[in-house]
Amino acid sequence: MPRRKTEFAAGKFYHVMNRGALKALLFHDHRSYHLFVDLVKLYAKECGVTIIVICLMPNHFHLILRLEEGGDIPLFAQRVCYTFSRRVNYYYKRVGTAFQGRYEAKLVDDDKYLRYVCAYIHANPVSAGIVKEAGDWEFSNYKEWAKERDYLPCDHEFVRYMYKNLARHDELIIKIAEKKLLDHFKIDGYGPHLGERG
Repeated sequence: MPRRKTEFAAGKFYHVMNRGALKALLFHDHRSYHLFVDLVKLYAKECGVTIIVICLMPNHFHLILRLEEGGDIPLFAQRVCYTFSRRVNYYYKRVGTAFQGRYEAKLVDDDKYLRYVCAYIHANPVSAGIVKEAGDWEFSNYKEWAKERDYLPCDHEFVRYMYKNLARHDELIIKIAEKKLLDHFKIDGYGPHLGERG
């Protein structure tokens, strides 16, 4: 069955994700994590997208993006993934793509679902058992949301608009990490352990 084409519209939010080829590691060391972050920052500006949530896991990544007027999410995702593949192949003397296939992009079309997906993504490292708390994972922008760091992209206006404070967000993260809410929404197989449900 052919994949349903995602329609992109300015002002809308999209969950963009991809994973390592053959479910292998995508990020091998800090150098590869930082490379991906640098590419996201660069091409977000060039392609007119705003980063709402970013979380890089060892074998996959999640982004929540807002498309700005005149922006291009497919171009952004293509440039990030293609350039990352070329660079890591050069660094590690490999050939072929680093990714399983084409990225996926899903429209996040209401505020309730948007809040859930944001928490779901920030909960990924906790659910996977990598860290105990969301703020402990270096390669998600949870700390930027909490104004504890200024490294990963973050739209503070979005955070202020969606949450009076982060207590509700933190509660959702805990429930998701404890697998109490995973059955309520479908996240297309890109959970804490790829292809598995919590």
